[in-house]
Amino acid sequence: MIGKTVSHYEITGKLGEGGMGVVYKARDTKLNRDVALKFLPAGLTSDEESRKRFVREAQAAAALNHPNICAVHEIGESDGHTFIVMPCISGAGLAGRLKEGPLPVDEALDIAIQVGKGLSKAHRNDIIHRDIKPGNILITEEGHAKIVDFGLAKLGSLTKMTMVGTTLGTVRYMSPEQARGDEVDHRADIWALGVVLYEMLSGQMPFRGEVDAAVIYSIMNEEPESLADACPECPDEFAKVISTALVKEAADRFQSMDEMVTALEAIRGGKSVPTVKRTAGRAGGRINRRVAIGVIAAVVIAAAILGYRFLGRGQKIESIAVLPITDMSGEQEKGSLADGFTAALINEMSQRIKGIGWTGHRSVMRFRDTEKSPSEIADELDVDALLEGSIIREGENILLTVQLIALNPERQIWSDKFRHRYGDILAMYGEVTAAIAEQVRAAISPEAEAAMAARREVDPKAYENYLYGMYWLNASLSVSMDGDIGTAKRFFDASIAIDSTYAPAWAGLAEVYVMLFHSSDPPENVEELCLVALDKAMELDPNVSDIYRTKTHLLWEHTWDMETAEAAMARGLKLNPSDAYLILIKSIFMMCTGRLEEGARAAKRAAELDPQSYKVNTLVWWPMAKAGWIDEAIAQIDRVAATFPEKFGKGTSQKVRAYALAGDYETSIKLFEESVKDVREDRLSKNLEFDRRYMSRELANYCLLAGHEERAGRLLDEYRNVVDPDTLPPWNAAMYYALRGDNDRAFELLEKVYSNRDWVITRLMSNYAFIPLYDDPRFMDLARRIGVRE
Repeated sequence: MIGKTVSHYEITGKLGEGGMGVVYKARDTKLNRDVALKFLPAGLTSDEESRKRFVREAQAAAALNHPNICAVHEIGESDGHTFIVMPCISGAGLAGRLKEGPLPVDEALDIAIQVGKGLSKAHRNDIIHRDIKPGNILITEEGHAKIVDFGLAKLGSLTKMTMVGTTLGTVRYMSPEQARGDEVDHRADIWALGVVLYEMLSGQMPFRGEVDAAVIYSIMNEEPESLADACPECPDEFAKVISTALVKEAADRFQSMDEMVTALEAIRGGKSVPTVKRTAGRAGGRINRRVAIGVIAAVVIAAAILGYRFLGRGQKIESIAVLPITDMSGEQEKGSLADGFTAALINEMSQRIKGIGWTGHRSVMRFRDTEKSPSEIADELDVDALLEGSIIREGENILLTVQLIALNPERQIWSDKFRHRYGDILAMYGEVTAAIAEQVRAAISPEAEAAMAARREVDPKAYENYLYGMYWLNASLSVSMDGDIGTAKRFFDASIAIDSTYAPAWAGLAEVYVMLFHSSDPPENVEELCLVALDKAMELDPNVSDIYRTKTHLLWEHTWDMETAEAAMARGLKLNPSDAYLILIKSIFMMCTGRLEEGARAAKRAAELDPQSYKVNTLVWWPMAKAGWIDEAIAQIDRVAATFPEKFGKGTSQKVRAYALAGDYETSIKLFEESVKDVREDRLSKNLEFDRRYMSRELANYCLLAGHEERAGRLLDEYRNVVDPDTLPPWNAAMYYALRGDNDRAFELLEKVYSNRDWVITRLMSNYAFIPLYDDPRFMDLARRIGVRE
């Protein structure tokens, strides 16, 4: 093969050969880089069904993104050859290193933790490697461990791959269940890593024999030599971890790779390894069955009396984040259905399961391709547990695999698979919701039960278009995704064209119209179009919570029906208490209608529910500051600046306004003067002349409110020299005249805004530029007519 060109790869040398194929070094002529090409043996590629299954599994593995996993670039076919393309890693294989003898304890521990983290990522995506061995672990020149041959992994949700006369995996690293030919799960990889660890420390295999049959007998029936004898320098805690990984009954090993990695990291940190509870039997003797049943019953009764939601070890689960679902069907392009599934599942859970806080969709999407551990993600989101999942499209069916991960310590506490016809996917959501509610001991309201029972099937194409619409709608509200509200509208329109009775699609379309209403070039009759979509959604299903978020927006900002808007808001939050965006709307609504403390509390709650959402977190400081919660407001601004520095800047201009809203005008002036340059940078404006005149007016505002009337007058003169206020929109011009003390002209312009039904006038009470007008009876009269004052 050396010297030949396969597809666009020029083969330049041979890297290795094994039972599952030959690996060559090649030059990618398109991207001008070195790669590794693995050619699959004829035994795998000659059978069409096996080849298809292999391709499907390797596609799933290619979706994995982790520093300790060697990526699969592609699977190719050329001249009858099927091959896998991988990075060409410069470094040594672990197998070669072990030929020189055992590794130092610290080095073996570091490699094991890295491999464990890579396998943990795979297992969370329902992929089992099944052939972990030194030959499949590469060590880069920088000391990073990389797991290879994920193209041969087994997707846990698929049927067992078997081939006549072929053993999958390497015998010396097989778990007992794998050696028996039983169906295997992720605990087979835990066993294999335990074997590799034993070999790294002792330089020998734990299970030996001259032929495969003898090795299998040893695996099934014998215990390995004590590590205290085989590796005297191995710490007792390390030996304890390996012993736990090599228990012959899968139920008695570590039950997740996360649990094993936690134990290994405890060793590295000089801590004791947490005890792993094993099932009754060979590990701890038999327990009287009646006594066991009595103990279990007592625990369940006690839990019911105390009203705790707990999962093992007494931990309460009060908040959960649903991480981005992984599409294992090879659909990895932007706008993947998996993102729509994630949003839909979060919405389902938050509506149906009461008493649990659910992190918002925009926050979790920041972790779509993360390399962070579950514990790190949970810390950032401040949740007690994570729900991870993956989907596979199988013709007309869809398979959803989910697992619930609790933290402190990090461990999997539940997993399951749900398979449905695509058209019956709403019933699948109901099953998942009920299962999760049972796990966290939370209630599903009778109203929610009735709604789930009344569900009908949905047309697959209509639902698919709806999910794509939700993807683009959420992307339009997220700094971490490139949104396109027009694309969202096209998908909702397509969904309705296929099934005009699908209420969520109408609700999505209504929300699109609300966003377009606030755009620089709104469509004609956009308010009427929004009302039509809302009415249709309400007619079809009044229990779709998204309806009420849009309805609140429309009634408050566009029809000024504050009473009905508040009722719609309350209805929406009853249906979905974890809707952070609606809670944000509530916080601003309360602020604008004078209920400042209630607005600040709602703002704090929105930030708690959606801590990584740019849309939510860049606005919650506003109601906090207006209510006088200045310390909380400044802390929130600092947090957003640290999380979104490129988009948000340093937060200087927000701090200036926060102090002004709280009534501390002197601090606003001082901070403004010290940070004029930062204010310009934070605004991210290329038009510095606009910034100059805008800031002159803003600083004049603070000076006037602080009692520095003469300076305020000079600044307003400077502003007037560069811009004619009468050329500005009426709202902006009204601010200028209010500061000038020309109340008549200010009210003339505000009445014009009122007559034009401009939504911005609903912010009348929250704009400090109009504070000078408060003593004028016309101001409160206008506020009452808008509905922002009783």
